[in-house]
Order: sequence, then C-alpha cells, then structure tokens
Amino acid sequence: MLTLYSTCPMDLRNFPYDEQSCSMVFGSWMYTSWEMNVTFIANQTEMDVVLNEEDSSYLSHQHPQWELVDNRARARLSLKKYECCQQPFTLITITTKLRRRPQFYRYLTVVPAAVMGLLVPVIYLVPSSSGDKTTFGLLLLLCLVGLMGILQQAIPFNHGSLPRICSFYLGTMILTCISVVASVITANISVRGGRRKPLPAWLHSIFLGRRSLRRILCIGDYGPVNNLYASYASSDVHIHSGRVRTEETLQDLEGREGLGAGGGGGLDQPLQGFCNGGGGVGEEGQNPDLLPLIRYGKFIVGKMAADATYRNINQEWEELSRVIDRCLFVAFFILYIFTASSLL
Repeated sequence: MLTLYSTCPMDLRNFPYDEQSCSMVFGSWMYTSWEMNVTFIANQTEMDVVLNEEDSSYLSHQHPQWELVDNRARARLSLKKYECCQQPFTLITITTKLRRRPQFYRYLTVVPAAVMGLLVPVIYLVPSSSGDKTTFGLLLLLCLVGLMGILQQAIPFNHGSLPRICSFYLGTMILTCISVVASVITANISVRGGRRKPLPAWLHSIFLGRRSLRRILCIGDYGPVNNLYASYASSDVHIHSGRVRTEETLQDLEGREGLGAGGGGGLDQPLQGFCNGGGGVGEEGQNPDLLPLIRYGKFIVGKMAADATYRNINQEWEELSRVIDRCLFVAFFILYIFTASSLL
C-alpha cells in the first residue's frame, strides 16, 4: 500500500461542518500515451471508484478527522501536451470529496461559543445595586479571549476564508463590551437618587407609568413610601415635586421667626390647647416650658418627611435602572438568537 501526502485549498467558512474537494493528478513524464495506453473499463473517460469496506480489493482506513463522502472518488482521464514533446501524455485526475468529523470541534469550539454568547444578556439580570455586573462582563471577555486562543490552534489559519464561528466570537466580544458599558450606565442611573434629583416626568411616563415599558415587560409593581409627615412639615421643610430642601438644621429652625412666641406651624396646633391651658402662660398665650418641645418636634417631623421623600426618589431611580436592564436583556437576547442562528 502506497501512502501519499498532498495539499489542497480549503474553504473554512463552515468550519467545523465543512466539506472539502481535493484533486490529485497522476501521470508519467517518461512514457507518452503512444507508449503507455491507460484506459478505463468500457473505454470511459470518467468513472466513480467506490471504496467499499466489504470489498477486499481496496484497503481503506478510517481517518480520525476526515471521512470520504459516499465512500467514492471520481477518476478522469485526460491528455496533455508539453512544449518539449509532440506526443501527448496521459493524466489521471482523482477527485475526492471529504467531510470533516465535527464531534471533537463541536465540543471544543461551538458549544463553548454558544454558552458564552448566552451569558451576555444574563449580565442585565444582575441587580445594579450588587456591583458585580461589570465584573461579570470582564470575566466573560477573559473567557472569550481564552476560547479564541483554543480556536486559533484548532483551525489552520493559512487559508484565505474566514470561518463563521470566528465572526461569532468577534460579535460576542463586541456585544460583551457594549453590555459592560451599558451596565456601567445603568448602575450610574440607579444611584442618581442619592443626588436628591427627582425623576423627570417624561421618564416616569415612559418607563414607570401605568401604560409604560414596565407593563410590557411584565415587571412587578412597586409602591412609593407613604409620606405621613409631609402635611405637618410643609411649613418648615419645602417639598415640591419631589424636591426637598435640607439645608436647614435644628439651629436654623430654632432661629426662624414663627417658632417662638407668635409663630405656629402645623405641628403646634394639636399642642395649642395644652399650651394655653397650662400654668405660667407667657405674654403670647403659650407655655414657655413647651416651646423647646415644639421646636424639636417640628425638626423631627421635617426630618422624617425628608427621609421618606428621599426614599421615594431613590426608589424611582432604582426602578428606572431595573426597567432599562430588562429592556437591554430582551434586546441582547434577540441579538444573540439572530447571531447564533446565522453564524453557528
């Protein structure tokens, strides 16, 4: 048995499910067709050579990486003239069609690529408050770089065609980079409530309203904190459209006009009868011993009202980032399905 080694151009666009067609030419440079007559059975110029394992006349061995399509090869006779000689030479061209065995490459490259691509939209299911979204995205990038190194060793890169799986790896890496940037933006949105900036009305209507993206994406409802102290503290702490002025301290509250004799806010009305009915009434009709209690009570109620408003502002920004994450999850999952179906 004679073992021959030959090279042929390969089209690796469908790797590892590719089929290659290779041709080998056999002929004599010493004997012309007049001196050596080579013919097929029944004087045919082309014929199929079937390699049947049950036929002992052909010795066939199973290759670990390639298999012969339909166990046959195509043989063709032709005549070729050279400049050196007038007589033609007989050439036999054997064309074989080979199919790659994809089992090894499927578990080495295709399945890890599909799993890495599926984990890209999962980044947006991680809560923004956890702070692990960026770390998760960077770990995916490292895994993709490692898989691309394995792919480089598995594919012969001395051919002009680019495998589609390489395009899938590149697309997955681009989506991962975009997801890391988007996760940083959503994390920044979730903490904007700490800056005491209320959510704009148009954002609330688009993302958090009754007929908004929140309903379309089937995200559960959230209830704002019930601010029971806003009515008592409205005269001392300014609350308007979610904006709270907190520059006033207890000392500022004690120095304002109206908190002493002659003043009166929402909180001192329930204590007014008790103050007037006690002993040692001052010139203005209030008990001077209870004036510090009224001042401290107003400050405490105002602080509680401000805290409740702050919690509502924080909750709105956090819910906005949650809705944006869910929108990005749906968008990236659709992109993953489209990319995987077209490239894998």
